Amino acid sequence: MEQQHFDNNKRGYITLITTLIISAVALGTVLSVMQSGIIDTKIYATRASGIAAQTLADTCVETALQTIWSNIAYTGSGTLTHNDGTCIYSVSDPETGGRVIVATGTADTVSRVIEVMVDTSGLALDIVSWQRVIY
Repeated sequence: MEQQHFDNNKRGYITLITTLIISAVALGTVLSVMQSGIIDTKIYATRASGIAAQTLADTCVETALQTIWSNIAYTGSGTLTHNDGTCIYSVSDPETGGRVIVATGTADTVSRVIEVMVDTSGLALDIVSWQRVIY
């Protein structure tokens, strides 16, 4: 009788340990899936902020071009605020003539910078280059 009681206890411990191991593996799997979902969400948010920052920088360049069109001698800077973020631009007169526009769009913690060189010597504004600046 003593031997049978010991066997039942042994089976109970085996069942308990097996249940604990299965639970630990299941919990690890659930946590891993949750973590990958959080990482995917952060990547998506950063990508969306990058697109918004690029759009804001483009908007600032367009605003600067309109300002130059209205006043060909314009040099200076400006700031635009939008629901998605802000952008700042500066227009300078390099020694070679024309104008250089540098615009920075910022959404959340993501910034995008564009540099545009404009030839103002003719009857129209000619864009010589439009490039994204990567730091």
